[in-house]
Amino acid sequence: MNTVLKPAGFLIAFVIMLLCTPLPAHDVHLAVFNLSQEEEALQLIVTFDKQDLLNNTLHTTAEDPQLLAKIDAYLQEHMQLTINAQACQFAFSTITEEPLVYQVSGSSQPFGESPKEIHLQNTCMLAEVPRHENIIHFVMHGKTRSFRMSAARQEISLNY
Repeated sequence: MNTVLKPAGFLIAFVIMLLCTPLPAHDVHLAVFNLSQEEEALQLIVTFDKQDLLNNTLHTTAEDPQLLAKIDAYLQEHMQLTINAQACQFAFSTITEEPLVYQVSGSSQPFGESPKEIHLQNTCMLAEVPRHENIIHFVMHGKTRSFRMSAARQEISLNY
């Protein structure tokens, strides 16, 4: 009986030791895109990791007076959105700085009919930041649909 308890005690002590040992942390690289319909236009709010955006993507500083214009140009180049087979452009007008992130807000020009067919190509930060992912939230017609985009998945098509 005593020989059975020794291996079991050793195993329990080993498991406790593993659970108490801190594991190395890994970086999570994300940008979150929230796209919603506001009356006749679309609203887009993008949340970027501050360090990834400034250091790895735009190679600038938080004090850059052209920061919003640079973010706008970067998004225009790396994100193409088509609504009902028509290209949709955003004018980014505000930037909000928080301790770890930037939030950039913009809206599209008004369009006639409600979004039914949506196609999105998004390569934001995928080339500049290893293991980066983009989370896309579509909030339209009373429904929220979310997708994860990465280097392996850079396009989404959906119908409402």
